[in-house]
Amino acid sequence: MKKLLTILLLISITCTQWKVNANGPLIVINNKAVTYGTRPLIYRYDQGTLGSLSNLNAISLIDSLFSGWEGIGTARVVFQPDNPASLSIDVNSTNYAPVLEPSAPHGYTPFIFDTDGSVVNDVLGNGANNQVIGFAGATFLFQGNPYEIAESVALFNGRFINGISTSSDPELSLNTFKKAIIHEIGHAIGLDHSQVNIDALNAGATQGLRDSVPLMFPYAINGLFSIMRDDASGASLLYPNNVELTNYGTIQGEVFRTDGITSVLGANVIARNTNNSLVEAISCVSGYLVNNRGTFTLAAVPPGNYTIEIEPIYTYFTGGSGVGPYSGSTTDKSFVNPVPKGYYTGPNMLIRSALSDALIVSVMAGQTILGVNVIASLASSSSSSSSSSSSSSSSSSSSSSSSSSSSSSSGGKSSSSSSSSSSSSSSSSSSSSSSSSSSSSGSLLPSLPISSSGSISEPIFIPFSGSSTSSSSSSSSSGSNLSATNDTTLTTDSSNSSSSGSSIEIINQLNDFNIVYSPLLPKLISLPLVNDEFSKKAGVALVGSNPAFEIEFDKEDLSSGIVSVDLEDAKDNIFPNISFMIINILDDQSKLILDLNIPDNISTGTAKLYLNLAGGKRLDGIVQIVNYLNLSKVTLNKEKSINKPQINKITIIKRGKSIALNINGSNFVGNKVFVAKNEKKNLFQNKDGEPYTSVTFFPNNLDLSVNLLSISNDGRNIVAKLSLLGDIEKSVKGVISVSTPRGIVSVPVLIKK
Repeated sequence: MKKLLTILLLISITCTQWKVNANGPLIVINNKAVTYGTRPLIYRYDQGTLGSLSNLNAISLIDSLFSGWEGIGTARVVFQPDNPASLSIDVNSTNYAPVLEPSAPHGYTPFIFDTDGSVVNDVLGNGANNQVIGFAGATFLFQGNPYEIAESVALFNGRFINGISTSSDPELSLNTFKKAIIHEIGHAIGLDHSQVNIDALNAGATQGLRDSVPLMFPYAINGLFSIMRDDASGASLLYPNNVELTNYGTIQGEVFRTDGITSVLGANVIARNTNNSLVEAISCVSGYLVNNRGTFTLAAVPPGNYTIEIEPIYTYFTGGSGVGPYSGSTTDKSFVNPVPKGYYTGPNMLIRSALSDALIVSVMAGQTILGVNVIASLASSSSSSSSSSSSSSSSSSSSSSSSSSSSSSSGGKSSSSSSSSSSSSSSSSSSSSSSSSSSSSGSLLPSLPISSSGSISEPIFIPFSGSSTSSSSSSSSSGSNLSATNDTTLTTDSSNSSSSGSSIEIINQLNDFNIVYSPLLPKLISLPLVNDEFSKKAGVALVGSNPAFEIEFDKEDLSSGIVSVDLEDAKDNIFPNISFMIINILDDQSKLILDLNIPDNISTGTAKLYLNLAGGKRLDGIVQIVNYLNLSKVTLNKEKSINKPQINKITIIKRGKSIALNINGSNFVGNKVFVAKNEKKNLFQNKDGEPYTSVTFFPNNLDLSVNLLSISNDGRNIVAKLSLLGDIEKSVKGVISVSTPRGIVSVPVLIKK
């Protein structure tokens, strides 16, 4: 067995908690989810076949499945083929290393067709190709706040669709394989496994129950490949479409021990709609942000009535099949003193085992329900209901039943048939020891399906770990075939990560380009104190303004062109696809002028400026955002507010080495202005007559100086002069920025030779 992706980290992460989470981020660093942000996942396909599928048919199959994730209305998930769209090789067990072990990022995510399962065997050990349908996950990260995925890898095992169906070469239906593809793509964008309707693993589970598990369930137990409510919630948590999310609600809370103080890390929390509890279910593992608190967030919750339940993580959901930040092994936090199964009865109240005692939580559109704090200790059930429960068929008091056993009749199943599945968890297989981690309340979890040979009888999905898998941390004998996926650094927090270190390389890309020239801001604007090195790399702009920046970069970086620009402010708010314009600088391919619009609602402080290239690469820079001043002027004894400056027209008159600029617009500020601060207005008047308006010309490589001569009393006209030290041999495209304490406006200009 070969060790995969032995990568030297570029920065130390030994003090950083990072791991996976259920129905949420596969990776958490510094208590923040790691995703692609606003960038698309750029991919290339393997050139080989996939089982019995030709290369063309395999590509067509995967192309048809992207719409599952992209079609979630409450999320913004985008996939984009690279150019070229295919790898240069047919990846197999003899040549996969350069694809899975790159010394530097590819610039895209490779989708590998392991046509006979030989790569899976080489990576995970002999026999793995009969169990693991595929794996996927991040391989390189951009360092930042938050970190972001630079690229991923996804592998699909074609052995499961090779047309052969024997005990030594199992076959899946094409629909089940499609489910595997969508599942692994979910890992590639940063989603982890989730645990909903765990009773579906019981030997007596109905097909309806088996069909209700989400796509990100660790095992393939049905042939459905549709995005379920739980999957959509997880994607929305990572890639929120904030506009559409106003039609949905959010439930947030924390899980505590009996004392109401000690946080529970690693409990599964599920909200179930009372009208369709099987399908309309959303989960989250407490402590999902690895912040030493048992907090949970149930995102993108459709309006309606819900019960909230908690349950332990299934003991076999460990390692590569783990659910949540604390399921790296059976000795991890989810399995040490596990929570009992029970229902939320009210804030900071003990849970109860009977569904009839559950408090009904009503969720409305646009509502965030806070303080849903759960005390993970069972109270004795009362005969009278304390809730306004409208759920029907809640008579099931089976201690081992999940809330799926109380599905209403609208789900098309009778309570008797569903409850039978929960009562059959006595499965006399050797895996029954796993239920010893359940609480003494009798809330047993089902046993893992085990064949007579002792191997897992259900194919499994795993996130890509890329680390040595020779260790089998505390895998039970009956599940020994899982040992190849237990020692994975992506499925533990920092305290449990394997000694081989992370398989994900961190790329320090805080400054891919430097902003070497920004609009000159007039006096009255207090600029932040920064060191010289920072000032040579960062731009400065006012909130809600329209600045231009001269940026310097490696000319090879922009060979594919800038397709979009994003901003992330000091409070981690992301502003995607902001309006911008590019002006190339004559005779200087290492620089360009970027004219863009700063949002009105951006926070002040250090912001990140992201330039997204056509090839999928992203370049990062820094902009210091400063607040504008509220200005007013007095004309004929009447006070009038001064808004953002505007430019209507610029007239350029060139006379030799002197260029006169006549700028017509509005809201230009002279040498006298009232500034409102803390409900007081102070008069500022520059005694030397210099106006509180500045004019900046881009690019900065021309030998010229700018002199602002005058501003009309009505603030509508500026007269300025550009003094050239040399001759202009060619016509020059540039930008003129006008700055006042209220804002900045920039327009492109052409100065003819």
